Amino acid sequence: MLKRVSLSEFLSKPLSRFHFPGKAVFLLILSILVWGSFLFFLQKAEEVRGRLELQEKRFMDLLVMADEYRSRTMTIIPGDGEIAERDPMTLISEALDVLSLKQNLVQMSATSSGVTLQLRNLYGGQMMNLLERISRSGLSVESTEIKAVNTDQGRMLDISVIVVKRS
Repeated sequence: MLKRVSLSEFLSKPLSRFHFPGKAVFLLILSILVWGSFLFFLQKAEEVRGRLELQEKRFMDLLVMADEYRSRTMTIIPGDGEIAERDPMTLISEALDVLSLKQNLVQMSATSSGVTLQLRNLYGGQMMNLLERISRSGLSVESTEIKAVNTDQGRMLDISVIVVKRS
């Protein structure tokens, strides 16, 4: 007949009464820890691999966008011969109006090095259209800083551009 054992008696009995050698228990615990560590690091490696693939994809998208910009023609639109003589601030302002980007404008100022332009929350296509329009207006982009940001509308671009008259 089975003897009834209370929980406190069960927990107070040493392991030797259950006929488990101490080495076996130690090896069991050690193997569980090794497997747990292995699974943890395997999961972390997969996470890092996924992040690397995402960064590589984003970088490749940026390279494609840069190549597309370089491949666009730098010709002035027919009938725009008088554009080159106009003020760069006016040309940029008109480009922003035509492309409906005034709401994205953070700052536009004339400096000794050219016109500094800062825009927020642009899509890649909007940025490319703006740069093409600036280029067709007889202006040249001397420096550009592009920053990708996550917004409610998705991944957007913040850009700072220094624009000068093409000589």
